[in-house]
Amino acid sequence: MVLKSCRDSSNYFPVDFHIHTRHSKDCAVDPWDMVKAAEALGLYGLCITEHGSFEASSWVEALRPHTPVKLFRGVEVYTTWSHLQLFGVSDDFWRSWDPVEERNGRAYYDAPRIAKEAGNRGAIVIVPHPYMTGYTFPMGEHAAELENVVAVETRSGNGRIRWEDNLRATRLADRLQVGHTGGSDAHRAQDVGTWVTFLPHPAKTLEDLLSLLKKGGYFPGRRDGSDSENAKSGKV
Repeated sequence: MVLKSCRDSSNYFPVDFHIHTRHSKDCAVDPWDMVKAAEALGLYGLCITEHGSFEASSWVEALRPHTPVKLFRGVEVYTTWSHLQLFGVSDDFWRSWDPVEERNGRAYYDAPRIAKEAGNRGAIVIVPHPYMTGYTFPMGEHAAELENVVAVETRSGNGRIRWEDNLRATRLADRLQVGHTGGSDAHRAQDVGTWVTFLPHPAKTLEDLLSLLKKGGYFPGRRDGSDSENAKSGKV
């Protein structure tokens, strides 16, 4: 997939695929602030991927009836090969396992085992920021060894991601012949929507979202549909 410098995104549905709140325990932002930011930007949806626990996003159920923004629950799991985003799980199944390593209060689990078991449970895997610098356990080319991967996050707003890291992630997704997603990795309300994923069809439920992710036809970009290194170019 070769991303164009700008695409007509008017008939697509922008979803930020990578959102954290205070329930991730590494930021202080209230969930409602993230949702209100998405509303102000006119985003179609948010994927809530709290660190280390699907159950930590249970707050979504209470907020969902009070916003037009579609809220999809996933999780970002700490593994020995960086992070993995899982969508379609219903609990923290990995917590019944012994972690491979524990460091600074965090438990790191075996990445191939996580990915395989996610598929056994009908879930899918997205590899976020595979070339993030400064992380204890890098992902990189290990992504090719994982099962049930449907996409790579090729446009990440994480502050440790360089533009060249996103370009490397793009080439990785192309080699793996999987989809490309965009997400802000927001830990602050002002960062919501830095990068988004444009869905070709609306997804009213998580099941709809999983189906779209498996079929393809989506692409990452700034909120205006551009694909620029400069974050300001995407402000609307």
